[in-house]
Amino acid sequence: MPVLAGQDLSAHTDNREIILPPYINYFKDRLDPIENNRNLSAYVALALHEAGHVLCGSFAIDVVPYITRLEDPELFRFIYNVFEDYRIESFLARINAHPQIGDLLNALNEYYTVRLMKREEVSAFDFLSYLFDEAGGYNRMVKNHPLYRKKESLLLSASWNTGDYKDMHELASKGVEKLKGMDIPNTLSAFYLAEEFYDIIKHWPDTWTKPLRNFQNLPKGANLSGAGIMEGAVHRPLTREE
Repeated sequence: MPVLAGQDLSAHTDNREIILPPYINYFKDRLDPIENNRNLSAYVALALHEAGHVLCGSFAIDVVPYITRLEDPELFRFIYNVFEDYRIESFLARINAHPQIGDLLNALNEYYTVRLMKREEVSAFDFLSYLFDEAGGYNRMVKNHPLYRKKESLLLSASWNTGDYKDMHELASKGVEKLKGMDIPNTLSAFYLAEEFYDIIKHWPDTWTKPLRNFQNLPKGANLSGAGIMEGAVHRPLTREE
């Protein structure tokens, strides 16, 4: 499968090619020695994650016909992608797809958690990320940080629709529990969970759901039927050095 350079800093795949950022500069590490550069580790993790969508069956079943009939397809697409990301990363770890798969994905997710923590705004994007981090344990380094506790409090005290659940706290708790208990090899397990949360989140205020329609919020992802790939974009193959 060709690995190509995209035109933005996100990573994604459409089951025909893997698109990676032309570069990332998360850390101000020296280029030499390259083996000690954390940007390289993060880049490898991005590549493994996207390959995981192909290897672990994200495209085994075409769910697009169902999604296009929904009231808010983009909202469902994002919710599904977050849960599917959790499934495929758990699958990659279970089959030991790479000798350092656990360390690489954990480090990348912990970095995203710290970065997200520093954003002042709170939205459905933060809520879904919270579920992802709680289930994967990617927030363990920042659990007691004042900024993280403040954002967690704002999320869990919100008074939005929670469906059959008592409040946001119970919704979050059950969401984490269901992610942890997901049937990892089942290619539709993330889809079923996304259905449940879509029926709840679609009733939230637009100010909370609007950030979910901007895939730039999620550096890795946007994998559903080529979502996030720019129409008409021209990609070039990466060189061996890249």
